[in-house]
Amino acid sequence: MIVLNEKIEILKCLSQPIRLEIIYILSEEKKSVSQIIKELDDKYSNVEYSNVIHHLTKLHNLKLIKKKRSGKTMTYCLKSNDVIDLLEDIEEISKKIRQI
Repeated sequence: MIVLNEKIEILKCLSQPIRLEIIYILSEEKKSVSQIIKELDDKYSNVEYSNVIHHLTKLHNLKLIKKKRSGKTMTYCLKSNDVIDLLEDIEEISKKIRQI
């Protein structure tokens, strides 16, 4: 069972909009850092490589994503779709709360 501090760390990590965006980007398919940056640039201006790496590292350290090196290219993907399920559950809870 996940201890309370681990739950808190996961929720804090997911509270960053750019990290949520990265999660959604990786839900489609595995991507390289440059592909992630390109997609983030559509919503955020001047996304820096080092900033994206920081967010990817945080997500990876919490085991929400995994990475694989192919030659010089590092690709990232979701470790499982559980995080997407969690986000969908949060959306449903939010809808229910608004109806009350």
